[in-house]
Amino acid sequence: MDIVRVLVVVVLAGCFNPAIPAGAPCAEDGSCPGELTCSEGRCVSEAVAIDAPTDGPIDAAIIDAAPDATIDAPICVTFSRQFETCTLAAGNPLTISGSWTYDTTTHELRNAGSLVAVTRAMVAGKAVPIDALLVDGLTMTVNSTLRVTGSAPFAIVSRGPISINGTIDASAGGAGARSASACGSSAGQGPPMGAHGQGPGGGGGGGLHGSGGVGGPGDSNGTNEPGGVGGGAQGLPLGPNGGCPGSAGANGGIATAGGSGLGGGAIYVVGRSAITIGGVLHTGGAGGGGGRGEAGSGGGGGSGGMILVEGVSVTVSGTLAANGGGGGGGANNVLGADGADGSPGTTTTVRAMGGAGVAINEGGNGGLGSGGLILDGAMTTTTPDNGGGGGGGGAGYISIIGGAITSGAIISPALTAFP
Repeated sequence: MDIVRVLVVVVLAGCFNPAIPAGAPCAEDGSCPGELTCSEGRCVSEAVAIDAPTDGPIDAAIIDAAPDATIDAPICVTFSRQFETCTLAAGNPLTISGSWTYDTTTHELRNAGSLVAVTRAMVAGKAVPIDALLVDGLTMTVNSTLRVTGSAPFAIVSRGPISINGTIDASAGGAGARSASACGSSAGQGPPMGAHGQGPGGGGGGGLHGSGGVGGPGDSNGTNEPGGVGGGAQGLPLGPNGGCPGSAGANGGIATAGGSGLGGGAIYVVGRSAITIGGVLHTGGAGGGGGRGEAGSGGGGGSGGMILVEGVSVTVSGTLAANGGGGGGGANNVLGADGADGSPGTTTTVRAMGGAGVAINEGGNGGLGSGGLILDGAMTTTTPDNGGGGGGGGAGYISIIGGAITSGAIISPALTAFP
């Protein structure tokens, strides 16, 4: 088959607007106005020659396959500061309605218990690895829920629009919540072993944004030992990371102590298109357990985790919350009440309540968790005859990267600029 040179005209878009349009005939002397040049009797911006067979029509498939064409492919640009998105699969559109779960350890997405196929990847975040669902658009309907658990933080990575009108819940030990050993001094500290017989409360977990509350003292009729130290605040991490637990309470052995409140998890939502959040993103810490048995003290509340949203256009009219849990209440042969979990609440000033102690001055109340502008967990103000209350958990972090509109939103703690 003979090959001839066929001229294909490509008009480049730009701000230049000549007096005559590209493709018009050349002047008699072969000239063209402005930046246009004469080629084969026509004024063009650029001429690209390709090989084409002489015995058939030239179609788009032949032009696209031409080995010597100079048309460049689009250059991909990542839309996440945490990792490269160009190498990730595009995924499919995802709609969540009803009650769903996702586990970042088993990597299983389930709808009312039934397994759902989804494109996902473990990506290297700048703080810790993140388990990401890869979608080409996400829609969460009103009243839908997605509970996320597991060892790694959770992410939605979307090339299409994201609309969240339900709840993504990584609170109270949710996806990415850290263990006491991973948190080090930011975890709530327990009472000294020698003080367990006097029933002091456990310290609250330190958050990324606020410290945990000190556990309340116990046994005002005896040695009145102080409670465990609250965990220290850690500062803004390089990427999504979870909160820290409080400490268990005391009373001569863990069997009669209130349990430690777990920290909140971490949620990262990033999109190449518009992101709208009319629902809830929740990474609050869990409340500490109430004391058990005679003079059993309350456990410290867990700290809030982290929420990071990134996009060129982010509109939030719903709730973003990463508050600390309340400390557990102390006991006096009767169980102390558990502290409340860190909650989205109805205003930015709502704080998780500490568990109530038993009777007046018999068991100490748990400390309040963080909330709103109060970033640190509180210690109890009561000095009981028996078990002390646990300290409240500190606040986590909430950040938005990109242009954000948050009119009418509930955001607790307040937004922090992400570097």
